[in-house]
Amino acid sequence: MWLKQLRRSDAPMLLLAIDPPRTDIFINIPRIELKPLPEYAIREIMVQAAAERAIALKPSELSKLQERAAGNPMLAVRAVDEEYLGLNVKSGDHRRYFDITPLILLAGIAFVIMRFIGLGTGDQALYIFGGIAAAVFLGLSRLLYNLPPEDRRIR
Repeated sequence: MWLKQLRRSDAPMLLLAIDPPRTDIFINIPRIELKPLPEYAIREIMVQAAAERAIALKPSELSKLQERAAGNPMLAVRAVDEEYLGLNVKSGDHRRYFDITPLILLAGIAFVIMRFIGLGTGDQALYIFGGIAAAVFLGLSRLLYNLPPEDRRIR
């Protein structure tokens, strides 16, 4: 609430968040998306962080760590810290992944359209194949939607 009061009084604020919630003060603050830093800048930050910790990293090790940073200077320093501590981290913390859900839905729609094309042209094989493919696709999608969330899966 006090942040909202500061906002109403036009006090200068800088709120930084990696994944801000869509509640409270974050609804009222405009979002500014920062572009990732170029690779050479991230590598410089990683070399400086490694020098501060007195560790020597080979260029191949730097490139592996650089993949985990994804242009984020904070994650670059964190990757060097994890290497310094000897932690075995497999993947990065960045969220620049491509969501293919719309493409999968388009494939399902294509099966349904294929069924109707078979119905319109009188092609019984196309009609049957499209119907079976659409039913299998619908069943698999329902099955996958009912899987537990990632944090509740058995490992």
